[in-house]
Amino acid sequence: MLETGHYILLVVILFVIGLAFAKACDNAGYSVERKKKFLRGYTLLVSLWVVYLFIIGKSGVIATFELPPRLPQFVILPAFIIIFWFFNAKRFKEIINAFPIELTVYIQSFRIFVELLILGLYYRGIGPEQITFEGNNFDIVAGLTAPIIAYLVYKRKILGHFEIIVWNILSIILLTNIVGIFLTLAFKPEVWGYDVTPISLEFTEPPFIYIAGVFMPVAVFLHIFSLKKSFVAISKKASK
Repeated sequence: MLETGHYILLVVILFVIGLAFAKACDNAGYSVERKKKFLRGYTLLVSLWVVYLFIIGKSGVIATFELPPRLPQFVILPAFIIIFWFFNAKRFKEIINAFPIELTVYIQSFRIFVELLILGLYYRGIGPEQITFEGNNFDIVAGLTAPIIAYLVYKRKILGHFEIIVWNILSIILLTNIVGIFLTLAFKPEVWGYDVTPISLEFTEPPFIYIAGVFMPVAVFLHIFSLKKSFVAISKKASK
């Protein structure tokens, strides 16, 4: 059941982002053929990335918590390179501008389910309590508040872009906290009073590898997207 939950969330979150990109294509006035081409490219990219993570997880290449750290090297770093490439490639400027700004926040609610899956890892014995919201991980707060903040800003317009920026920054801090907890537990367990890492190497295998390889980068991707669009919106409002 735990494994199935990871695969279901993986498919759902990538599908939802695909729908959001489809909406962005419509907003940008793309022709039917151009829209299909973009969505095919998106589907191909995420499919290759998911398959890559599956293969590298099954191969055992990253099944170690010895230094140098292979999980960040082969999983997290490439994911961030892809994110950097997307936001800096001129070909995507139009689609970035047309992306529904509210969805960059609403979609972050998927982190609620990520935290429930992480709790399942703890109950399975794959990781310690520190990585859950019963321990030192408070990232679920970002998921719980995402739809509330988005509703108050984009639907009711009670809050504004400044509040969205603050929320994004605080949520990034929460995300950084759990990443730091995981990395120290994996590579410097003595910081937490452990002689050896309390995280099982099962975490480096599919489907659990998708937490570090997909779910965390998607959260960062959406934060960057939201911040970028919020700063642009504030700049446009100030120039009027």
